[in-house]
Amino acid sequence: FDEQITDTDSCGSDYTITRTWSTADCAGNPVSHTQVITVEDTEAPQFVEALPQNMTVMCNEVPDATVLTAMDNCSADVSVSFDEVITNNSNCADGYTVTRTWSTIDCAGNPNTHTQIITIAPTGPIMASDYEEEITLICGDEIPEVPQLTFTGGCGNYQVAFSEETTTLMDTEDFMITRTWDVTDSCGNTASFEQVIFVMQPQPEEVEITICVEDDAIDLVNYLPASFDTNGVFEVVSGNVVLEGSLFNPANLEVGDYMISYSSTGGTCKYYVDFIISVNSDCVPCGRDEIVVSNAVTANGDNINDVFTITGVEYCNYSFEVMIFNRWGDKVYESKDYQNDWGGFAPNNAFGNSGMLPSGTYYYIINVTNTDIKPLNGYIYLGTGAN
Repeated sequence: FDEQITDTDSCGSDYTITRTWSTADCAGNPVSHTQVITVEDTEAPQFVEALPQNMTVMCNEVPDATVLTAMDNCSADVSVSFDEVITNNSNCADGYTVTRTWSTIDCAGNPNTHTQIITIAPTGPIMASDYEEEITLICGDEIPEVPQLTFTGGCGNYQVAFSEETTTLMDTEDFMITRTWDVTDSCGNTASFEQVIFVMQPQPEEVEITICVEDDAIDLVNYLPASFDTNGVFEVVSGNVVLEGSLFNPANLEVGDYMISYSSTGGTCKYYVDFIISVNSDCVPCGRDEIVVSNAVTANGDNINDVFTITGVEYCNYSFEVMIFNRWGDKVYESKDYQNDWGGFAPNNAFGNSGMLPSGTYYYIINVTNTDIKPLNGYIYLGTGAN
């Protein structure tokens, strides 16, 4: 019997065994039998650990690669190589896949591979939480706080650059506040979000006030709209009136309309108001008892009692017809529409070159025309210095 082992490769896993049995009789006749056993390694190495399976995960849920080892029936030392291919630059916004391949081969060249495909679902573009993109305010209203935005989509790990800019709109005093969030994720995806606040100047206001000539002075500040600044300037636009700061005093004013402008332009907000103040005499009593007739005229040029006056009813729209008589009943003066302008002058210089009536006591009759008021009459002392 003879046995020969012959290797057919360098690994020692493929070889042949040749067995020979020989014999001979006494006459020397030989006989033999040969058996050839061929040994081949056709079984690939096997992975030892549980094989990772295909899966679909979110962007931040990709697991670490599993470490696999292998064992072989013939080779005691087999290694495992690993390869990973990632598509779409790992961009979560558009989604991507991770293909992991573990490979092993024994010395005889029997391979074994396992592939795992991990699908990362697209998260979409970077999005911001809900907020008001456009806001319109009237200047003076409270500016809303900067909203605290949160972001989703993209690859996460956001870097946020926030800025705020105020811009005056062309040809107007209105302005806008622009708030900007520039967002960059870990994959380099970018997005920009804006909030624009339009701040409109208050509309010019018109305020109408009705006041009587005998009313107290009013402070126009109290008539400004509630939200307006009160540190502006009042100016007379029309009407013969003098303001004392913001005080409007109707005393002794002519009945009619007065226009006062108000402006406050020193701050961010600009305020304009036009006041139309209607002054009337509705509060003034009108009647015979209110008529005041002067009882003396001293025409000496000192501006005191220089003329015969009818007062007290200046706002009653009365017209007066005046007749004045001397002590003998002669009419020395007459006016159909008296204007408080007679100072004792004589008609047509009837009493000498001075043109003045002599000093003395005279008698007057006053008719209030176009009314049912009874005539007023009485005596007046005239002191002219003439004889």
